[in-house]
This record gives sequence, C-alpha cells and structure tokens, in this order.
Amino acid sequence: MRKGYDDLTDYELVKLFQEGDHSAFTVLHRRYHGKIYAQCHHMLYRNVQDAEDCTQQTFVKAYKALHKFKFQAKFSTWIQKVAFNACINYLNTKNYRNKKITGSVDKEIQDSSQAIVDMIPGKEKDARDIIDNRVMYEVALRCIAKLPHKKRWALMLIDIENVSYKEAAEIMGIKMASLKPLIHRARCEVKHCVKEQLGL
Repeated sequence: MRKGYDDLTDYELVKLFQEGDHSAFTVLHRRYHGKIYAQCHHMLYRNVQDAEDCTQQTFVKAYKALHKFKFQAKFSTWIQKVAFNACINYLNTKNYRNKKITGSVDKEIQDSSQAIVDMIPGKEKDARDIIDNRVMYEVALRCIAKLPHKKRWALMLIDIENVSYKEAAEIMGIKMASLKPLIHRARCEVKHCVKEQLGL
C-alpha cells in the first residue's frame, strides 16, 4: 500500500481502485467498517452475528460493484445504500419479519442515546427522575423494533445514524416527500408506545 493513503479523500481512493489499485479498497474498508457495522446492527435488531455477516456481505458487494461508481453521490451514501439493500436481502432470506429485539443497551446505542431520549414523552424533570435512563432506552428500543421495517429503518438513519434527510431518502430509494411523513409517523408511534409501556 502506498504511503499517505489515509490522507486521500474517498473519491481519490475510489479513483485509484478503478484504475486497478485494489489496495485502496483496504483504506475505504477501514474507514467505513465501523459505520456500516453500526447501521447493520441497528437494522438487524442488534444481533451481533447477523450484523457481522451483513457487514461482510456489504463490503464484498461494494468491492465487486465499485468499478461502476459514477461519482454522482458521496461514497459514504453509496456504501450505506449497499448496506441497506444487503440488510433487506438478509432479513428476507432469514425470514426475520417477526424477530424481536434482544440484548442490552450497547455502545452504539448509548452514543445515540439523546436521539432516543427525545422520542420519550413526559420530558418534565420529575417524570424523567422516576425512571432510570437505561430502562427508558431499552423500552424505546423495543418500541422502535416493533415498527414496520420501512419506518424503523428511516428512524434509525435519521435519528440514530444522524444521516441527512437527502441522504436517507437516497439510501432507502424513496422520495424526500415520502420520507418526511414516514419519519413523523414513526416518531409518533414510538412516543405512543413508550408512553404506554412506562405509564407516562
């Protein structure tokens, strides 16, 4: 691998790859592995093994398709779309439609905890003091897991992964006009579910 690869932009690395320097993909893999794993982890109900499998599939597919990259979108958006489609295919293959969320709050979720807290109704201090934050996160996550796939994925991209609306729409392959009401409905459903679960 050439010296100074880490200083190159995503586009420069993609260009090198397309010119035959496949070692440039190693840098892209290292740069985006954590982000893609987190996305797969959220989409696949926080199952570690499934997320690892889907992350691996994402980079295999990206490696095979990168020569077709047109430089019309950010590489980060492109590879997240690859991951998104890989997760959909994985869920369909494994018949995970009724799979329930398991496990406890982990680092990826804790890092995005404010987004989850904002979905919880009853923001008054006394209401918040009654319930332990960890319990609130777990309840909110269980409520998110109950959402239909499209609503859940949109919510994860916008509120957990902090992807822009424009990028989220591109990743999901839907129009912005469809994404915004989808997010609104998802947030409302989660808040209603949490309110019922916690008796707020």
